[in-house]
Amino acid sequence: MMPACDAEIAATVPRRMLPSGGDYSPFVPYLRLPIEPEADLEPRIPATIVRWRTSCRHLVFPGLWLFIALVSAFDTYLTVKFQEHLIYHEINRLARMILRREAWDPSLLIGLKFLGSLLSLGFLGALHLRNRRLGLMVTAGLAAFQLGLLCFLIAA
Repeated sequence: MMPACDAEIAATVPRRMLPSGGDYSPFVPYLRLPIEPEADLEPRIPATIVRWRTSCRHLVFPGLWLFIALVSAFDTYLTVKFQEHLIYHEINRLARMILRREAWDPSLLIGLKFLGSLLSLGFLGALHLRNRRLGLMVTAGLAAFQLGLLCFLIAA
């Protein structure tokens, strides 16, 4: 059975067979390209560069995640180290309220900081597993905030 129009000819052409000039008439022969995957149409990049790019790309989220954890740990370290001076130097209103409630003993504050860090890092990991792009964006935002906190802790 012969196709009745050009649209039927285009519908019967397999996806791998590309037309030679964009014309779908029965008089134009179709070329079979020797290319198997469609990715081979891109220019070739040396395998070592591809492996390096891929491995670096997989290290962005863990690096940001680890940076957030390290800044949190450094903040906790400073809380323990300068616990006698927290009454004068603590700026965070919520932390001051917790410290005042405990007669300026930082143990509850340290425990709550640890719990908050653990929950937020766990949430970031779960979000990254669920939606890689959104998880990376939220993690990058939190890492930027932690970078600001680190600069403040070092400068103050």
